[in-house]
Amino acid sequence: MLLQTFAAQLALTAVAVYRCTVQDVTVFSDRPCEPDAARYEPDSSRVSTYTPPPSGPSPQPVAEPRSRRGRASAAAGADQVRHAEECERVRKALKDVAARMRAGYSAKEGEHLRERKAKLEGQRRTKKCK
Repeated sequence: MLLQTFAAQLALTAVAVYRCTVQDVTVFSDRPCEPDAARYEPDSSRVSTYTPPPSGPSPQPVAEPRSRRGRASAAAGADQVRHAEECERVRKALKDVAARMRAGYSAKEGEHLRERKAKLEGQRRTKKCK
C-alpha cells in the first residue's frame, strides 16, 4: 500500500528516483545509492486515483410549505424547550449540591449530599444533558 502511494506520487512528478537495497532493506532516493543504481520507474497502471467532480455552486435547499410543518414542528419546538428547562433544573441542583459540599457538612449530611449528587448525575445522563 505504501509502495503504491509512493509510486502514485512519483508518477505525478518528473523527479529521478533510484531504488536500492541496503542491508536487505529497500531504499528509495533522489540520488544513486550505489554506483550501479538503476533509475526506478513505477508501474502506474496498478495505482488507482480519484478525480473529484468539479466544484460549483451547491443547490439551494427547497423550503417546505408552512402548511406541512404545522403541529409537528411546534411540538418538536416545545419538546426542545421542555428538555432545555429540565436540563437547566438538573444543572442548577448539581451546582447547589456542589456549593453545599464545599461549605462543609456532617457525616450524615455528606452521605445525603453524595446520594443526591449521584441521583442528579443519573438524571443528567438519562436526559442526555450537556
